[in-house]
Amino acid sequence: AADAVCPMIYAPVLAEARGTWRGRPVRFRHEYGNGCVMTSRTGAIFRF
Repeated sequence: AADAVCPMIYAPVLAEARGTWRGRPVRFRHEYGNGCVMTSRTGAIFRF
């Protein structure tokens, strides 16, 4: 959620996804400062 309040604790996490979308290869890779920041920016996509 864009309005999430996350602690300012640096514990980096890397989010990465690769695959195909409509027949085209796609890749996403981004490092976030902590898991809270990642969840607030990506939603449930990396929640597993």
